[in-house]
Amino acid sequence: MIKNKWKIEMWFRNFSYFIHKIDSEFILEEYLEDYLPKEYRPNFICGKAQPSETIYVSYFINQDEQTVEQHTVECDKTGFFIDEIPKHFIKNKMHYFIDSQSKIDIKDLLNEFIDQGTAILNILDLNDLETYFNDYLETINHTTEFAKKIANKAMKEIRKNIELEQIKQQVSYMKNADQVSFLESFKDLKHTILKQHRDLSLKNVDDIIISDFLTRYLIYKEKQDSYVKKDISSINKSQYFKKLVIEGLIRERKSNSQYFEIANSIKPSSHNNNSLNQSDEIDQFRQAVIGISLNLYDHNDTYFKFIRSIMKKSSRKVNLTIDDIIKSKNNIDKFMKKNKLISNNELFYLTTIEDTFHFTLFTAITDLIDKVVNVSSRIIEEASQYDILIALHSLNSLKNELNTIIDKHEENLIRFESLINGYVRNTQLKILVRNTIEQHPELTMKIEDSLISNLNDYNISEIYSRETFNNDYNGILDKLMIQVINDFYKLRLKKLNSASKLYY
Repeated sequence: MIKNKWKIEMWFRNFSYFIHKIDSEFILEEYLEDYLPKEYRPNFICGKAQPSETIYVSYFINQDEQTVEQHTVECDKTGFFIDEIPKHFIKNKMHYFIDSQSKIDIKDLLNEFIDQGTAILNILDLNDLETYFNDYLETINHTTEFAKKIANKAMKEIRKNIELEQIKQQVSYMKNADQVSFLESFKDLKHTILKQHRDLSLKNVDDIIISDFLTRYLIYKEKQDSYVKKDISSINKSQYFKKLVIEGLIRERKSNSQYFEIANSIKPSSHNNNSLNQSDEIDQFRQAVIGISLNLYDHNDTYFKFIRSIMKKSSRKVNLTIDDIIKSKNNIDKFMKKNKLISNNELFYLTTIEDTFHFTLFTAITDLIDKVVNVSSRIIEEASQYDILIALHSLNSLKNELNTIIDKHEENLIRFESLINGYVRNTQLKILVRNTIEQHPELTMKIEDSLISNLNDYNISEIYSRETFNNDYNGILDKLMIQVINDFYKLRLKKLNSASKLYY
């Protein structure tokens, strides 16, 4: 069965109603000259449309068809309209164009159907798309020439849009493809996921593109779960504190109350019913985050103090700079190397740390803001060359387009979440991915390396040191970034309504 078959059929049903309405109701005819008395023919244009409809007659001269004059005419109750040709025109040396409000409405609706059709029908491969179009066009052979013209134009534009989008996606895919993309074991697994996942299709280019990252992500998640489930050095918090002190990773203190407060803000303790053993076991990844947090606390780390000030709703403001964040990241890297974390399961430790400190996320957002700042400078320069009213009109249109882009971004996130949920419910697919991990360790290793590379693309130290980066210490970009971080943690605290869960 074709994916989204109902959506496709509903689009054709709605489009068919649109075409048949044009066929049965649309009228716009210019009468022959002999309809008018002979003395009026050189000076008037007449025709017929819907009763009381508004008609627009545009007069042109020369071959460039520059509009010189436009008249608005109302049809009478029978649909008849007549317009006097401007006196400074000579009828046999001019061009004119007759439009109606109905025709303008049809053009607007046509564009909407083209946009909707492009979004819905892109699930089909080009051969299936052509079959759908040909079958439909055969059903409207009896309609007016104008109705057939509109239908053919819609099909042509949708086909062109889909072909262009597929070419763009294929070029983008090949541009971003790495050695993992060409491994046979990877291609086989991706093909099976496309085939078995209920929300994906082998025939849809967009699905093929997204399946490349989805396949990598599923292997990453399955591998991460297997690491967490392994009984590797899971110990309670008290034992872990002692271990950190013995290894010289944190200082020994008279009271561990502050340590416990920090640890509980990351992994709250839970009561074990019907048991004398109340020790709270923590897995290796939680150990890493707790250890890093305690280490930062010992170093009086500014970024860590900044996070805790928000968590504790402190009235005392902690001033934060980008350099403070970079220093915090460097401290964490040193701790991981000392604790021998970076050499084992590096990807999973890095992503676990991201769950708490978000260095990569904030750096990626900074990179985005940098591009927006650069684009804004260009927009200001261009807009200043026009009247302020024209500039504001253009900027308002740009804001609306940005809202559309943001909506699309949110749709992509929701769709990816839906794909993950669909995978979780598919037992056969889960078994297949797990078997692939076991049978192809080299594939898993290369996928982990590629995902680590994605994280490294947004290394905060490198981003802020590159020559093309629009960074000025305490400039607009730094201030915007600090504000983003501040708002992020405040919003997270507000949503969770619990300081003990600020990190997760």
